[in-house]
Amino acid sequence: MKYILLFICGLTHALEYQGQLSFEHRQYESDGNEETHDYQSSIFLSLLSSKEFSENFKFTLGLKAREAFVDHHRDYLNLDDTNLSFTKNNWSASIGTHVFNWSILEFFSAYSPLVALNLSPGKDTERLGLPSLLYTYELDSSFIQFVYILRSIPSMYPQSRDRQGLQINLETPKFVEARDEFSNGDKLFQFILRYKKSFERMDWDFFISQKYDTANPLLILEMPGAISPGLEDLEIRPYYYKLQQVSTSVQTTYDDWLLKMEASIYNYKNIEIRFFIPPLSSDSIAQSDHSRLALGAEKEFFHSNNHSTNFLMEYISIFGVSSDDAQTLGPFQRDVLIGARHSLNNFNGHQISFFMTYDAQTFDEFIYTLSHEFRVSNAWKLTYGATIIDAPEPDKNDPLDSFYGLKPVRESDNIMVTISRYF
Repeated sequence: MKYILLFICGLTHALEYQGQLSFEHRQYESDGNEETHDYQSSIFLSLLSSKEFSENFKFTLGLKAREAFVDHHRDYLNLDDTNLSFTKNNWSASIGTHVFNWSILEFFSAYSPLVALNLSPGKDTERLGLPSLLYTYELDSSFIQFVYILRSIPSMYPQSRDRQGLQINLETPKFVEARDEFSNGDKLFQFILRYKKSFERMDWDFFISQKYDTANPLLILEMPGAISPGLEDLEIRPYYYKLQQVSTSVQTTYDDWLLKMEASIYNYKNIEIRFFIPPLSSDSIAQSDHSRLALGAEKEFFHSNNHSTNFLMEYISIFGVSSDDAQTLGPFQRDVLIGARHSLNNFNGHQISFFMTYDAQTFDEFIYTLSHEFRVSNAWKLTYGATIIDAPEPDKNDPLDSFYGLKPVRESDNIMVTISRYF
């Protein structure tokens, strides 16, 4: 990967570019497990270059890469926004890889991410470029967009040595076509049709999509080949289902408040997959149809000393399934986020942030995050902070309970420092 990075960085000398190079270190509380390590360090590169060949043609090279020093499962290189685009009057077309992030909320989202994810870093989920063909037609205050997805790519998951994930090794994901029939993510006709309209005080976004859901896999304990399987024979594999999603969002202002709403309906193909129940039994399960609603509100307060504070609230809820089934759909099923960013508005851009997330249904899971960031110079930035996770111990009589909610990361309190160089 190092040689590929050197080649691409050399290529950017012929293009207009901007980028970021960061070093991140996280120190965790000890979990008594030597294999997971109590620290993780990595170097992260983000690069965006472009070249206009004419008034109509433009080439964009977007790249993200990570080199981890401890858990090399976190290493990756992705051309996340690399494409060739053509623009003519109100029309534009682009072919290559694209990153779609249409969520208007900052932390929660009712949308299933339309692209694959690198779920390793924990704090900032990285979106991987989706091979696709994009058409856009712009009107006076709106646009229509059609995306033809050439192929889905699998998400990247934290493995056993990553303290910010399930802390288990996962097998290679499979795309579900039918019962006992799987593919590489290229058999389904995948598309997104989007319409966005801007009004005087409101933005409305609506889209429908048909694709493989690479962000919400069904984790299956595979049927072992051994007659009397031991722990070393057990394998857990992510399965991606076909998903038809209908989503909308509204963003508006009321007095000094910025109000946000997202809603989605998830319809999956009801295809059951057989899974193993230790010690010697099995059952079948399918991904559950459901709906999601996310709400948000923001307000900025200005102080006499030229400081400002941005207050933020968000809420998410899953409907249409039982609370037990909702646990399999992600760590946040009915949760609230409350937080604030206090900016000193000085030359160095000092900003202090505090966020608290809690389970509004059981009130037994909390995340507390405190951070401070500032510019050391025009090109350098320093960020440091701490994260505390409070979650109950898993039910010892239910082996699957340790994978639900925040229980997989309940012993992953950490402090972190990130040094970034912009160029």
